Amino acid sequence: MTRPAASLSLAQRCLRWLLHYPLQRVPDLALGLGEADTTVRRALSTLQGQGTIEACTPAGEAHTWYVLTQAGLEIAASLEGMTPAAAAALWETDERGILRLLTRFSHLRTLQPRINATVAEAPRALAQQGTPAQVRWCWRRPSVLPVSSGSKGCEADAALLLRRTAPGTLEIASTPPAWYLLLCFCDLAQHSHWTPARIAQRLRPWARFLDTQERLPFREQTPLLLVLVRSALQQERWHLALHIMRHDQRQRGTLPLLITNLTTEPEEASFWRMNWRDGATLRPCQMREHLVPLSREAIPPGLLPGSRLLPSSALPASSVHPLRRGPLQPRAERQVTPRVPSVWREHLALWSLVFPPRLVPLLELLCAHPLLTAPEAAALLDTPSAASCERYLRLLHSWHCVTAQKQAGETRWQLAERGLRLVAVWQQLPLSALATDTDGQLRQTGVARLEAQWSHTAGVLRFLEACAQARQQAPMQLIWATTHLQDPLPQTGRGNRSVVYPDATMLMQATGADRLPRRSRLWLEWDEGSMGSSQLQAKLTAYARILPGWRPLFPGETGTVLMVVPDLAQYRRVQDVALAVTRTTGIVLPLALTQHASIQTRGVLGPVWSHLTATGFTTPRSLCPPT
Repeated sequence: MTRPAASLSLAQRCLRWLLHYPLQRVPDLALGLGEADTTVRRALSTLQGQGTIEACTPAGEAHTWYVLTQAGLEIAASLEGMTPAAAAALWETDERGILRLLTRFSHLRTLQPRINATVAEAPRALAQQGTPAQVRWCWRRPSVLPVSSGSKGCEADAALLLRRTAPGTLEIASTPPAWYLLLCFCDLAQHSHWTPARIAQRLRPWARFLDTQERLPFREQTPLLLVLVRSALQQERWHLALHIMRHDQRQRGTLPLLITNLTTEPEEASFWRMNWRDGATLRPCQMREHLVPLSREAIPPGLLPGSRLLPSSALPASSVHPLRRGPLQPRAERQVTPRVPSVWREHLALWSLVFPPRLVPLLELLCAHPLLTAPEAAALLDTPSAASCERYLRLLHSWHCVTAQKQAGETRWQLAERGLRLVAVWQQLPLSALATDTDGQLRQTGVARLEAQWSHTAGVLRFLEACAQARQQAPMQLIWATTHLQDPLPQTGRGNRSVVYPDATMLMQATGADRLPRRSRLWLEWDEGSMGSSQLQAKLTAYARILPGWRPLFPGETGTVLMVVPDLAQYRRVQDVALAVTRTTGIVLPLALTQHASIQTRGVLGPVWSHLTATGFTTPRSLCPPT
């Protein structure tokens, strides 16, 4: 039988809280228990001395995080009237659950302070008649919620549930409490592999759940989905995912989804104060505008306080092995030695504690853009120097995270098996989404094709490097870039299944004379002279059919297809084919054409681009949009 909280000492309440929420900081426990930080810190120091909790400090982290030991888990389980195995499986406080949480530690360290701030500001944000409301709250860590019988579970990185009741002094105090549910999704990689198609696949279970028969009485009472990203590209991809879902004939409604870019937000800003954008339109908004009160019956099962939902990763605990295997920090520090571990799950989870955060963007960049040189990686990361990037790459190579390949007098880098597994774990992706097993060797998908077209690959990556270096010049800056097969350009309407795979897609921003930002979306086609007239015609016709459907998605942006050819003969062939496509389709394709040599001598932003018009090609000029 669970002991009431009022009968527990502060130390017991700390143990109980860490049972429900493993890996917590002092401010987190202080908020949850309603105590001062100094009081909680003294209690934790005593518990640590007794061996019931352990402390760990991840690399690059200023705070200490606390978790139960085996002895602490047994005491906390007894306070709940449960066996240690049952309690550990329920709240994921056993070894399996802790390791799973460590793989999502970047999500936890991002969400925890923001959820704290959101809870602290909730009484005033949900005030009634100017009087702060009484708010109770709980939140759930990552788990799959079986919200509908016979359907696939719905997954979120966190779920925050708020219950508002009016102060007793108000006349409306007798009204039933209102519930508010926030479902959080974290896509925090600067160079993420979550494409629109994969994001739509993740969101569809929620859309199906909201359209189920049992949800009919609560059709207007929907939880609010909040997406946290760290790049303009991912913000756009989540927007495109909703667009894909709207064209799905099986889906009737639109998910209430808001997106924010954390790079423009303070470290501990609450959800109430963040600058959100409507996922369907990308228009600025505030969270309050979209927050809908729910009745108790409208809350998905497993989220109400006191409900005991078995997490997806919790399996029946073994009676042979202990629930905890020992202190995390020493075990994590031993993982730095370059060896091939027999158990990848534990190795990757523990390495998340000690892996230097400054190296994470470099690994993710190599996953997004394989076969970069050190100077190209430095330009795309905007690091101080190529020498620093080279030093980081050598360090990662000594840890067996990357491998080097030398050809044509240059060294290009790609992820090794350990690097691929780390990126997959950090981005919460299946390993099969990034890599394939070829003759017993795990290699990133698509890299063999890039190696076979070495000159073409090097040309595309050098072009991106030149665009990235333009941030040091006026007037254009690179916002983001994707390469090769990451983001195909599909037909946005129904009935036409045309798909184009640009060699690279870029978003550039310029500042005009009126100081207003102007954005240009560029699709690169790097030609080594291998495309004949028929191939050129098919590709340019597909662009002519697809691009008009994309303009409404991104109003205010210009779009241009960039084609770079090796010589004058191919240059003239492209001109002839482009004019023929214009006559055939009646669409003037926004096409800019130049040669390799012109870019090498005058730069990508120089006056080297001939633009297609209805009557022919213009004299060479720059890419900068008109002011």
